[in-house]
Amino acid sequence: MLKLPGSRGFDRLLFAEHPLPMLVYDVQTLRFLDANAAATGLYGYSRDELLAGTIDRLRPLRSVVLPPARSGSFVRHLTKTGAIVHVQLYTADIPFHGAQARLVTVYDLTTFLETEERLIRSETSLALAQESAHLGTFAYDRRNGERQWSDEVYRILGLEPGVAVALEGFWPFTEPDDAERVRSEVLRARVEQRAYGIDHRIVRPDGTLRFVHEQGQWHYDNRGEWYFHFGTIQDITERAEAEAEIRYLAFHDPLTKTLNRSGLLERLRTAIATREDDALVAVLCFDITRFKTINDTLGHTTGDRVLVTAAERLSSRLEAGESLARVGADEFAVVLPRMEHASQIARRTHHFLQSFVTPFTVASYPYSLSASVGISVFPTDAGEPEDLLRNADVAMYAAKSNNASAFQYYSSGLRETAEQ
Repeated sequence: MLKLPGSRGFDRLLFAEHPLPMLVYDVQTLRFLDANAAATGLYGYSRDELLAGTIDRLRPLRSVVLPPARSGSFVRHLTKTGAIVHVQLYTADIPFHGAQARLVTVYDLTTFLETEERLIRSETSLALAQESAHLGTFAYDRRNGERQWSDEVYRILGLEPGVAVALEGFWPFTEPDDAERVRSEVLRARVEQRAYGIDHRIVRPDGTLRFVHEQGQWHYDNRGEWYFHFGTIQDITERAEAEAEIRYLAFHDPLTKTLNRSGLLERLRTAIATREDDALVAVLCFDITRFKTINDTLGHTTGDRVLVTAAERLSSRLEAGESLARVGADEFAVVLPRMEHASQIARRTHHFLQSFVTPFTVASYPYSLSASVGISVFPTDAGEPEDLLRNADVAMYAAKSNNASAFQYYSSGLRETAEQ
C-alpha cells in the first residue's frame, strides 16, 4: 500500500481499484502520472500508453487545468478509437512524488446523455405526431389532484400551452347541448369500470366550435375506487364536417338545396312514426307545367334558374314541421304532418299553388307557369313512405291530364287506370 508524501496524499490501492475512472497529471507539464484500470477501460489506452503522453491525448481536455473551484465541469473526451464520450470531471490538487499534481475523477455520462437525447427526440417526435394527428393526451391523479395535459390538448381547446389547467378538466369547454350526453356516458363507464369513447363538441374561449373524439379509462384500487383517469382527445372537426357534407349531399338536391327523394322519404318516415293517433300525414306532388318548353328552347341554365325560383317560392310557404323536396327533373313534393282533416290539406295545397300566380322571369321576360298537384294521405292511401310518394305521383299525373293547374287526391281507381 503506497502512501504519497504530503498532507493530501491518497491511498494507492483505493485509487487502483476504484470503480470510477481516475487520472493524475502534472500541473506544469500536463503529462499523465498515473491512471487506474477504470480509466484505461473508458478511454481504450493501456496505462503505459497514457503515461507516455499528456492530457492533450484526450482532447478536448483543457478544462481539467482549471482551478479546483471549477471542479464539476462537463466536457467531451476522445477515446483511442476516436469515439466521443461525455464526462463530468471533479478535480483535486495533490502532491505526487514531489510534483504538484492534479487528481481527476471522471464520471462517464455518455449513456445517460444519449438516453436523455433519445428521450427528448422521442418526446419531440411524439409531440409532432400528436400535433399532426390533432391528438392530445390527458391524465388526472385523484390522490394528489394533479392534472396533466399535453401541448396538443391546449391547442385543441384553443389555449396557450402551459396555462393553468382547469380543475373541472374538459367540462367547461363541452358544448352545452352535448354536456349531459357526455357526462352520462363518462360516469356510466366509470361505474362499470370500462373504457369509453365518445364524439362531442367543444367551445373554445373565442367561441369557435370544434368536434372531438374523447377516449379514456381509469385505474382502480383493491376497494374498487378509482384513483387515476387518463386518455386521449382528438380534434376530428375536418372529418366531422366532411361526414356532415356527405350526409347533406345524400339527402339534398345540389341545385335547389331542398331535400331530395331520399331526404323526403326520411322526413316522411319520421312524420308517420311521430304522428298522433288520429292525425293525417299528406304528401303533395307538384309538376311544373310548360317547364320542358323552357328547358328545351332556352337551355338548361335558364331552366335551372326557374327551378331554383320555384323552390324558393314553395319553401317560403312552408309551416313548422313541413318539408319540401325536389323529387324529379321538374317535380317537387311536400310533406304535411299533423293534418286534422282533408279540408285542411286542401287549404294548404291551394296555399302552395299561389307560388305560381306571379309570373316567373325567363330571359328577362315574364313567363306564366302553373303546377299540377297529386295528393296521397296516410293512413288511408298507403302505410309506407315509398307507397305514399308513388301514389301522390299517380294522382299528380291524373291532375295534369285533367287541368294544368289543379290538384287530385289519390284513389285506387287512379292506379288501376295508370296500370292499364
